[in-house]
Amino acid sequence: MPADGSSAPLLLNDALVTDGDVEWFERGSDGDSVAYVADQEVNDRMELFRTPIASGGPVKVNKPLVPGGNVSDFSFSPDGAYLVYTADQQTDEQYNIYSVLLPGGPPQKLNQNLGPSQYLYGVTFSPDSSFLLYEVYSETAEATTLFSVRLDGSGGPDQVNDATGVGSGAGSYQITADSQRVIYKADQEKAGVYELYSAAPFGSGQAVRLSGPLVGGGSVEQFDVSPDDSRVVYTADQDRDDVVELYAATLPENPGPEKMIFLPVSLR
Repeated sequence: MPADGSSAPLLLNDALVTDGDVEWFERGSDGDSVAYVADQEVNDRMELFRTPIASGGPVKVNKPLVPGGNVSDFSFSPDGAYLVYTADQQTDEQYNIYSVLLPGGPPQKLNQNLGPSQYLYGVTFSPDSSFLLYEVYSETAEATTLFSVRLDGSGGPDQVNDATGVGSGAGSYQITADSQRVIYKADQEKAGVYELYSAAPFGSGQAVRLSGPLVGGGSVEQFDVSPDDSRVVYTADQDRDDVVELYAATLPENPGPEKMIFLPVSLR
């Protein structure tokens, strides 16, 4: 519908089955199309559709789903070139990531095959739209592993965090603005002791530890990367247990903290 209200609203989705609904939608970065999830054809079977805003006429994006399968999430890449969705498309309750090169390429599975006790979640695009990150949780190992994969699927997935076999794996993470590094928190050297690391998104050696040596019982809590990718600011009880203070570390050459930039603060 034009912003000036000069014409009647246009129905964008196709006719819905009885009890069908459009669950949610996202507008493409080109401003000309919108994608939405709906049980449009079969009640309670959520599928992904894309349609022009000006004319309507949706096209289904996902491949046929197995009985019980649904599209659980989707998003356009920041540059609008890809539409990425998560679905249990091939096996019920086993979710995978698929990318579609727009305007209408075939879905390409991005992640590796998962074991029966592994679960995928947490899809995040790089700012330059060249790759995405996702997490795989293993019930057997009780650990989370962080993977990167290019949106066109070339080269296959690559593990980002170091595989040390220690702790619960990768925690929170952030991609730098230039898309060249992944900053993540993990207890990969000692179980339960979270430290801060910088790693290349694709296999270029071991991760570099950014946080300084921690006092017994200490751990990194929150962190944020500066807009120019020069530093990461983080909180930790680094020097005194249970006294959380604020630090800045240089990316990526200097793994130690550059300086303390705030007076001690207790966050408890």
